[in-house]
Amino acid sequence: VLHWESGTCPSGVTRQILNHTAKSVDRSNTITNPNRLLCDSEGSGSTTLWATEHCWNGNAYECILCYRTFRALQSLNSHLQSPAHEQKIYRCPPRWGGCNKEFNTLSALFQHVESESCEVRRFQKNMNDAINSIANGMRRIGY
Repeated sequence: VLHWESGTCPSGVTRQILNHTAKSVDRSNTITNPNRLLCDSEGSGSTTLWATEHCWNGNAYECILCYRTFRALQSLNSHLQSPAHEQKIYRCPPRWGGCNKEFNTLSALFQHVESESCEVRRFQKNMNDAINSIANGMRRIGY
């Protein structure tokens, strides 16, 4: 999942495609939060932001969303292309004993589950079924 989210997979699968697939497969909203599923016309739920030289504050390039500063414009643009400011559309499934913590990437949710920091791990079969369902959805789109 981290590999796909990085956007460097030769298959062309990106974080946006993965998010769209996860949302379409998780029809019962077990790991996706329907209150956070605000999507554009392509269903990706994200907007591409780019910084320009106008983001220079006299000392560094500054993110207009979180005010974090960067030494290089390219670094600021990498930050803007990351999931840092995306909606937290994933959640630790409360119906499986999870803590309902929200995440902006599927990999972050999976890492949370694997860390066993809450009770969701004891329902491993359900979580594995959800993971396999998303993987099968990715196969259908031809990654």
